[in-house]
Amino acid sequence: MNAVTLIVILCIGELCCGTLSPPERKNIKEKKKVNNKLYQGPVLQNVFQRNLVVENPKQQDILHESGRYFQDTNHRRFKKDVLGYCTSWNADGFKVSKTFHGKFTMISPVWLSFPFGNTSTYQLATDSIKINWIKEMRANNNVNHSVKLLPRVLFEHWSIDDIIKIYNNTESQTQLIISLLDAAQTFHFDGYVLEMWNQFVFAGANMSVVTFVVRFIAQKLKKHNLNIVLAIPPSRG
Repeated sequence: MNAVTLIVILCIGELCCGTLSPPERKNIKEKKKVNNKLYQGPVLQNVFQRNLVVENPKQQDILHESGRYFQDTNHRRFKKDVLGYCTSWNADGFKVSKTFHGKFTMISPVWLSFPFGNTSTYQLATDSIKINWIKEMRANNNVNHSVKLLPRVLFEHWSIDDIIKIYNNTESQTQLIISLLDAAQTFHFDGYVLEMWNQFVFAGANMSVVTFVVRFIAQKLKKHNLNIVLAIPPSRG
């Protein structure tokens, strides 16, 4: 009995010693290393100064640096237009667009669509629009740099016959333009990104029909100082 008691006491003593003793230096270093890897936010050096722009990047470098960015978010190396998309199902995109406002020239929120079966009035579905985000983006504009807001317009579940109707019917063309102009005026958009090439051309629609509709929309909206961007995905051979 005494032997059993002694063994239990010794085991408890070892357990207490292991629990209460300070961590080894090795564990402290490893913990700091892990915390350092998890850091996300601005840093003092850009990707070139951190030697991250290389021909063969390492996996650990990508994981280690993915959440870090150069603190001067207004600095631009690329002087041409930069278009960024923001999707409603990823709220981080809207946060990123504000953080890196100075990097973009155009932002396209994936908000708008012409619903299927609504080809008589061409009323845009605008339920997803974030009014506060628009105000915040506008507030970041200044005389040196401004970002244009060009929501994506999707022709949701439309068939080839629907696009042909616009091509052949001047009244349908007018209704389509009125709807786009009304939304732009109401929400202070700078134009639109049209996502229709993949939907119609790749589905077998006559390219001249789709091209006519795109040009018609662009020409009409340009008269009202609105920009049009046509999204054309890479061809799949």
